[in-house]
Amino acid sequence: WAWNGKLEEGELRRQIRTMHQMGLGGFFMHSRVGLATPYLSREWLDLVGACIDEARKLKMEAWLYDEDRWPSGAAGGLVTKSPQYRMRSLVIQRVPSRKAIPGNWRVVAIFAAAPGEGAVVRNVQRVDGSRSRAPGKGQSLYVFHEVLDRSSDWYNGYTYLDTLNPAAVRAFIRTTHEAYRRRFGRHFGRWVPGIFTDEPNYFNGAGNPQDGSFEHRIPWTPRLPAVFKQRYGYDLIPHLMETVYDVDGQIVTPA
Repeated sequence: WAWNGKLEEGELRRQIRTMHQMGLGGFFMHSRVGLATPYLSREWLDLVGACIDEARKLKMEAWLYDEDRWPSGAAGGLVTKSPQYRMRSLVIQRVPSRKAIPGNWRVVAIFAAAPGEGAVVRNVQRVDGSRSRAPGKGQSLYVFHEVLDRSSDWYNGYTYLDTLNPAAVRAFIRTTHEAYRRRFGRHFGRWVPGIFTDEPNYFNGAGNPQDGSFEHRIPWTPRLPAVFKQRYGYDLIPHLMETVYDVDGQIVTPA
């Protein structure tokens, strides 16, 4: 049951009674494109409460949904108003020299390599940030830098969630699931059997650089290198080229 436009309590109750007359045993309350009632506002929660009340009278199931549109995670932008919770990517862009690297890039690593055919690179060397090494003959610099997703009307002017960040996911749960629990927890397990979560992901394709010129893009969160090292016992950063290229050679990490 998709909700859009301006919601009216009387109309919602009437639709529930109609579904009951048709033999349906329950419904999901799913926000969709065109919703005019502010998502998770007091008015929104009052209307959800009216639907649960009508479902209780008719002995139907009233299933919640945890997002404004989809995918689940941003709470319609309520969570991703905070930049630290926004989805981000590690973008790989090839440049001819250090002078071509914009000063506002959040650089994670730089490598010098000779481009080969297709995804092959040769003679890969990591370029330490403290050195001014220019690429050698036939080489380019491959710059790995962090890019936040672009703002989007789909997320009400914000972005999707950094689902690789546990703190961001906890913020989403506090904003949505806990809000529903505080208001309707007494109905959980009976008239409200559960909450539908739709298509959470860690790479939804919205994080391209503004000019769109890049080699590759991979999911990223700032804590990933530390977690990787804790789990696998070695540093991820010197091996970033191997995550996207067929490296024909050996990475040399500067002393």
